[in-house]
Amino acid sequence: MSDEAKPTVAKARLELEEARERAKFEKYRPRTLEQKLGYLIEECGEVLAAVGKSLRWGLGGFNPELPYGQRELNGDWIQRELADLERALSLVKDALNVQGYPARKAKP
Repeated sequence: MSDEAKPTVAKARLELEEARERAKFEKYRPRTLEQKLGYLIEECGEVLAAVGKSLRWGLGGFNPELPYGQRELNGDWIQRELADLERALSLVKDALNVQGYPARKAKP
């Protein structure tokens, strides 16, 4: 494979992985407020796990218990889990707003 084709293949793999992730989320998408709250709790736990392990192994390290092909840098892991948490927060905020609990501004 030529050096020029490698970035294209890597990009295609990343796009495929992202599409699979979106499809998986849609299949298990929380629909009720209770399910959305459960999803929020789960994502909070995953952020805690990522940060806790990163403190043990360093941001530039990785979880040595994962198989070679599944390893990612801990800093990347934290970013991924934070994105999932932001998605969960958005779902819960929207659901609460619909039920008459409008968003409030944070106190300065």
